[in-house]
Amino acid sequence: MPRLKAQKYQYDLSGLKNVFLDSIEIYSCETCESQTPVIPKILKLHNTIALAIVTKPGLLGGDEIRFLRKHLRIKSQDWARMLRTDKSVYSRWENGSQSIGSQS
Repeated sequence: MPRLKAQKYQYDLSGLKNVFLDSIEIYSCETCESQTPVIPKILKLHNTIALAIVTKPGLLGGDEIRFLRKHLRIKSQDWARMLRTDKSVYSRWENGSQSIGSQS
């Protein structure tokens, strides 16, 4: 029988490692130990995350540009074209194998 409790939850489903939700309801399965968060107003949450990303000082990380692209529902090749970069370079940015330069 699943249990429901409020707790701090690392929202790694966002693709970002530094997003934590405080006092979110979590269904926990005692048998398989899986956890399922109950996230009300997820679009508002994603808008808040996107705003935090674009207003933060410093360079963006690959996980952050991937989050923004997915949030805006843009294909990676289209996003690369809008950023005026090659799609293979953009792919390396997203997967973290190449840093994004300050000019970009």
